[in-house]
Amino acid sequence: MKLLSMTPELIVKDVSETIEFYEKNLGFTVSLKVPEDGEPVWAELKNGELRFMVQKWDDTIVEMPRLSARQRGGITIFVFRLSTTSEVRKIAELFTDGYDIPLPLRTTEYGTVEFGISDPDGYLIIFSSEE
Repeated sequence: MKLLSMTPELIVKDVSETIEFYEKNLGFTVSLKVPEDGEPVWAELKNGELRFMVQKWDDTIVEMPRLSARQRGGITIFVFRLSTTSEVRKIAELFTDGYDIPLPLRTTEYGTVEFGISDPDGYLIIFSSEE
């Protein structure tokens, strides 16, 4: 078996809110959206070669009813590697008031500079670069 790619799909409470967060803060754009007009229940977002999908929790349960017994959420961490530590520091300056910051800017013992925020659904996004 040869796997060709992997695209994460986040299950979210509000697709529009998630789209707004990733567009405004991280430069993602919507490449596909369902429905195309009106309140979306699913979307694919892209930034360069990076892409991921989001789907509304309620619609996920309709497609896969057995998931309704599961607790929504958990801890999922996305690590974005950046080319310089100054980029990580600039991002940390952008996200201050009004954002959940579970990982304040830090230099690790293993030689990276890291900063982490939560998106509207609690998914953790870590920005990291080697010193």
